Amino acid sequence: STVSGSFEKFSGSFSLNLTSKQFSSFVGSVDIATVSTKSQKRDNFIKSVDFFNMEKYPTMKLKFLEQNKDKVIMALTIKDITKNIEMQIKDIKEGSFTLHAEINRKDFQLKFNKIGNATVGNTVKIRLKIEGVLTN
Repeated sequence: STVSGSFEKFSGSFSLNLTSKQFSSFVGSVDIATVSTKSQKRDNFIKSVDFFNMEKYPTMKLKFLEQNKDKVIMALTIKDITKNIEMQIKDIKEGSFTLHAEINRKDFQLKFNKIGNATVGNTVKIRLKIEGVLTN
């Protein structure tokens, strides 16, 4: 089955030209302590030393590097490991857009394979729904 999760505490900023749909900047971070998968046991595991190691690495970070049409390259940092990932831009509207990507969790040293009797897959789908206030 697929497990969905979210982070309740995050921050960031972006600059986006709505006419050309071009980014000039994007930075964001999420607080690992605020992960929510609707299972306290699973959330506690995700925060533990066996997975995100929240005590040592309390945040994940994302930073814009470049854009080519509807794709952006972002530097994703998890556990002090930074990898460039490609994200698809969708639904750009006044002050909002969505970014989609897939990563291999093992690229970020998230190697634990079982939680109880469940096996954890290698592919993680990322969906960011971003809303903000655009200024001139």
